[in-house]
Amino acid sequence: VYIALFKPLRVSRHQFKKVLNCMKLVRSLKYQEIYAQEKVTKVDSLSLVLSGK
Repeated sequence: VYIALFKPLRVSRHQFKKVLNCMKLVRSLKYQEIYAQEKVTKVDSLSLVLSGK
């Protein structure tokens, strides 16, 4: 994940590790399950979608 997504954005490994240390949960979604909707879902966290739309 670091090499593919963060390194091209010039995020250092140290910065990446700080983000990982804040991680509270990994959530897998089922097919067509909605995670967030624009102008509906409260934005109070950082999410990273690894695959899907």
